[in-house]
Amino acid sequence: MMAADFSRALAALRQQPVRSALALLGIVLGTSSLVLLVALLGGGEAALLATSQDASESDVVVVRSAEPPPAQRRHTRRPLSRADAAQLSASSALGGAWVGAEHSRTSMAHAGARKKRVTVASVEPESRSLYRIEVARGRFVSAADLERRAHVCVLGFEVAQELFAGESALGRSLRIDGDVWQVVGVLADKPMLGNTDSTGIWNRKVLVPETTFDATYNPERSAERLLVRPRAAAVGAVPERGAPSADLPLLRRFIAGSLLRLHYGVRDFNLQPENHAQEELILLVLRVLLFGATLISLGVSGINIMNVMLVSASERTVEIGIRRAVGATPRRIARQFLCEALVLSGAGGLIGVSLGAGLAAVATLVLRRVLGSWALHIEPWAMALGFGASLTIGVVFGLYPALRAARLDVVQALRNE
Repeated sequence: MMAADFSRALAALRQQPVRSALALLGIVLGTSSLVLLVALLGGGEAALLATSQDASESDVVVVRSAEPPPAQRRHTRRPLSRADAAQLSASSALGGAWVGAEHSRTSMAHAGARKKRVTVASVEPESRSLYRIEVARGRFVSAADLERRAHVCVLGFEVAQELFAGESALGRSLRIDGDVWQVVGVLADKPMLGNTDSTGIWNRKVLVPETTFDATYNPERSAERLLVRPRAAAVGAVPERGAPSADLPLLRRFIAGSLLRLHYGVRDFNLQPENHAQEELILLVLRVLLFGATLISLGVSGINIMNVMLVSASERTVEIGIRRAVGATPRRIARQFLCEALVLSGAGGLIGVSLGAGLAAVATLVLRRVLGSWALHIEPWAMALGFGASLTIGVVFGLYPALRAARLDVVQALRNE
């Protein structure tokens, strides 16, 4: 019986192709925009994370040097240093958090006759996961390199390409400010979104062990910034109850208090604002706005379907009367019109989901060509949600016209002839 209803619904819709196509268009636009927008948001979020040049973990607290308040400028001052990192790391109040201290300098790197301005940065093994950097060839700086103060380095992708002209850089020597470094690894390409001449991006860095960096360039063992990461997050364990790692604001207060004691009460540092929280809030607002616009679009298309079905019911009054006269029940009449609404919305949902996926693929190709890094993120749940929403709209907005057609008086319907 349902097959006959759907067959009759298709035949009725084919009789008014333009009207049916217009009603179909609204559903197609709504569902395709849902799939497309989810794909673009997912791709954008992944691109921001993949191209981030800073620490990309949301639970990392960054401490930078800063000018002290005017009232404290005559007090004893001490800059951020590796010693601060060691003290924080050993502090039981911080729950055994990992603490890193970073320093860098801009220099000219030479490989034979070729040269390039680079940023020489001190790193340790933890830096690789902290910044989500991958090694394309060779290896990263190891704990053994730190222990023996090895003169080894890992090159950024652009540095390796320009200094070694596409040849293998592994095992080759690099000269920076008169010091010779052996290349043990090359980073995978990690461009930033947009263009910059700065040497501070990972593609233009030369990474060396922090102990070797200090012995060569930084005998005072100062630090440009400190990074504090709860140990539980670093190793994937569950934070202990009451540990600061479970409460980032509490962790930040512990860090500030510890550094104030180490710096004799002078606040010549600041804790970087929680940019990740701000980014997440911006993405959340974008999701709400885009989903709201999509839902409004689907709602408008539902109203369009209801109008089409009401017009169809008014034009087919005689047909309804004849069917009622030969024995069709109000339930069967309602079911026929509901099937027509479902066919319209279901077909629109299928076309819209397919169109949205296709547009997402095309947009990904364009954005990848323009920005250099953009992954295709077609979410199955978005496709299921789009199709499910279209069917729901068909039922909700098709129910009133179906009931209205089913309640037509047989005599009045036949008189319209």
